[in-house]
Amino acid sequence: MPSTGHLPLISAGFLHQLELQDRKLDLLLERLEATDIKP
Repeated sequence: MPSTGHLPLISAGFLHQLELQDRKLDLLLERLEATDIKP
């Protein structure tokens, strides 16, 4: 794969997955706070 100065597709996809996971965690935390469940 030639280097074009951009992230390889696999890395871009990986970062996108991390963003999605981060968003899911944020939503879960908001839901927990809304129901006032504390660990």
